[in-house]
Amino acid sequence: MPPSEIEPHLFIIFGATGDLAHRKLLPALYQVTKKGILDDNFKILCVARTADLNDETFRDKASSSLIKWVIRKMIHIKWCEKNIFYLSNAQSTKEDFDFLSSHIQSLEKSFNLGFENPNFFISPCTPAGFSSAN
Repeated sequence: MPPSEIEPHLFIIFGATGDLAHRKLLPALYQVTKKGILDDNFKILCVARTADLNDETFRDKASSSLIKWVIRKMIHIKWCEKNIFYLSNAQSTKEDFDFLSSHIQSLEKSFNLGFENPNFFISPCTPAGFSSAN
């Protein structure tokens, strides 16, 4: 399907501060955009438990990952600024997920994104990630 036929959408990555997101997912999304497989009519919401990050600081991390794993040019910075957003889900409480839901709705409305076919990626959690469940 050509990029012009792909409806605007939101790609949500849970576990976005992990190695898999930075080594594989973000570089792959960048590459498919730059190759014209996807156009810029999509946004990426990166969700993780790290509370001391925001859109800007996470974009810096994503940018560093793109430099390390994909490209050596600085053209990706605008792509990060335009397409990547971050939300902490530190405690994974009902309130956190309610806020996630409202944040998704806000992004959909702000960028006129369709949510008929959402794209989710849930990164597997390490055993240490389950320590709070005890």
